[in-house]
Amino acid sequence: VCRQFQRCCLLPDAHENMTLVMGAASVGREVAAMTRSLSGLRVIDAGGLMIDTNLLAIAELKLLQSLNLSRCRQVTDAGLVSVAQLTSLHTLNLSGCHKITDAGMGSVAQLTSLHTLNLTDCWSITNAGMLLVGQLTSLHTLDLSWCDRITDAGMLSVAQLTSLQSLK
Repeated sequence: VCRQFQRCCLLPDAHENMTLVMGAASVGREVAAMTRSLSGLRVIDAGGLMIDTNLLAIAELKLLQSLNLSRCRQVTDAGLVSVAQLTSLHTLNLSGCHKITDAGMGSVAQLTSLHTLNLTDCWSITNAGMLLVGQLTSLHTLDLSWCDRITDAGMLSVAQLTSLQSLK
């Protein structure tokens, strides 16, 4: 069952949490209006559709646990400053966000409750960014597939994460 919010859809999962699935035209004022009325939202799947200014509104969702920004090619390090305010976040997917750099990993490193981080194809992240990711002591799953600028030296920072169970 789906409740329409213009170009978005709310879907309940098995645990009665609500997932916001964003449509192609869900931008700007629509995102801000939705986040004000959905303060208990736990999951956002905005793959390919989010920009930095929308992340300002999403930062107000203090109960958000999962954020999918995969293929959001306009999201930058500046947008991740807003994401860093989501202290309940457990899962963050930044795969294919090509404008994310080592500086953005400084914001991600503030997400101390993060369990899963997907950085697949974030080819601007280097060993310096891995020093910051190495601070995420609660991290269980990390995907660095196609991150060609991360070398063995960068992996040493990740190797000290004792909670890490899966590394790609």
